[in-house]
Amino acid sequence: MSTLRQQLIQELVLRGCSPRTQEAYVSAVYQLAKYYRRSPDQLSDAQIREYLLYLAERKKLSASSRNQATSALRFFYARVLGRPVEQVVRVLPRVRQAVKRPQVFAIGELERLFTIGCLHPRHRAFLMTV
Repeated sequence: MSTLRQQLIQELVLRGCSPRTQEAYVSAVYQLAKYYRRSPDQLSDAQIREYLLYLAERKKLSASSRNQATSALRFFYARVLGRPVEQVVRVLPRVRQAVKRPQVFAIGELERLFTIGCLHPRHRAFLMTV
């Protein structure tokens, strides 16, 4: 086990992170090192941003998965390597998650649903109540 990995795990344990969080953060840093085939402490800010673009465009990860990787890398670079927090936050931005709006039916669609959409009287009564 490398010294950086040991330091990361120790820092996570000291901060009381759950075993699943520890596993996810170690994995995220490992994936970054594997992508460049170099130690993560030798990577530049531009390379880290390029990796985040790779996660978004090539691997097509969801916003929450990319945010998890971002949080892991922020923790690693700020807490383990001691880089200034402002620099880490600037280099590793969080992803905004899309807001899912509920589907709204038109009045005509609702009338059609109430009149012919439900054959069973119990289902029709439920829809009429709602």
